[in-house]
Amino acid sequence: MIEDDAQVRALLAAILESEDYEVRGATGGVEGLTLADTDPPDVVLLDLQMPGMNGHDVCRVLRQGPKTR
Repeated sequence: MIEDDAQVRALLAAILESEDYEVRGATGGVEGLTLADTDPPDVVLLDLQMPGMNGHDVCRVLRQGPKTR
């Protein structure tokens, strides 16, 4: 999950973990891309409106990556 708002990140993580999903969270686009490259996820929940690298930019990079496309 890539979400810059800590409260939203915590809420979504709690919901998903209660359903037995393994959740890894990143606070921004660059951190999320690094996480995804290190250990590619099955699914990405992505905030579109983030400072710096927005969600659209992150999605483009993920789609181009050999490990994440």
